Amino acid sequence: MKFFRKLENNLNVENKKTLDSIYFIEPLLKILKRIYLLDPENREKKLKLLLRKMEILTDILNGKVVTDFKEIEPRFFIENIISEIENLEDTGSIDFEISFDENFNFISDPEILKFIFTEVIKNSIWACKNQGKIGIAFKRDDYNIYIEISDSGIGVEKHVKNKIFLPFTQYSERFNRGFGLGLSMVKGLSKFIAAKIEVESYPGEGSIFRLILPRDLKIKTREPEL
Repeated sequence: MKFFRKLENNLNVENKKTLDSIYFIEPLLKILKRIYLLDPENREKKLKLLLRKMEILTDILNGKVVTDFKEIEPRFFIENIISEIENLEDTGSIDFEISFDENFNFISDPEILKFIFTEVIKNSIWACKNQGKIGIAFKRDDYNIYIEISDSGIGVEKHVKNKIFLPFTQYSERFNRGFGLGLSMVKGLSKFIAAKIEVESYPGEGSIFRLILPRDLKIKTREPEL
């Protein structure tokens, strides 16, 4: 139960009754059944990946994440991430659109930010069913950096939107390629780079994930908590 207590302390959930263990057991059981039906080689790969992701999420919730802040040039950074995703994922006829209101660099942890971008973009690809548009926009004001990842996918219902950052949440069969852990890790990791993450979504109209980072963040390293 330690895992679930950590979730209750770290995730912002409107109704904490959903953190009852049965909430997690049911979707996890569905995921394990899908894995069980795979051929032996793929079954082993999927199980190893599931265990590894659960270990990472547990480390995040226990504060065992080391940060390394550096200056990031956003265009080069995001283009490399998209290139890597296109080599690993079937992006079909997805049209990526990157926009900037002005040229600027900013400070963050590139590895954590890369993980966040990758998981959110993969989520958008699946939501679009490998066709449509995914927009990535970089903006800033006097205080913050705003990074918006928008898609023309299926969107989510309001009652589901409140749960998408909880582990094992898969609100459509389109997401059966994953485990429903990516967005919960995104939520947890965002705190290590002093970021907030917001989501706007409407059924049939797509979604917008917005990452808000402080503009004047200084370069520093955060050691894991003991």
